[in-house]
Amino acid sequence: MAVTVEDLAELRKLGEARHDGALQPLETITEIIGYSVSLCRAENIDEADGVEMLCRAARLERADVLEAERTLRPLGYRLVAGRLKQLARRKRCF
Repeated sequence: MAVTVEDLAELRKLGEARHDGALQPLETITEIIGYSVSLCRAENIDEADGVEMLCRAARLERADVLEAERTLRPLGYRLVAGRLKQLARRKRCF
């Protein structure tokens, strides 16, 4: 599955609609990415594509993407870490 502009627009719209100021137990970008991987796995969605959609929709900074990659790779998230590294290397990341 390729990530499309329409997918990103839909995800951003959903995110804006759900932002109600409630407390969020996940505090770091890496925690959020890790949680999104577990959701993708539960729904049989390609986890690397899901993480790419999340990163692009949230317009994450390159430094944050690289930090998540460095944390998740040793934890065994090789596919996700590879995609994060790929995203960070793009000239126009997000």
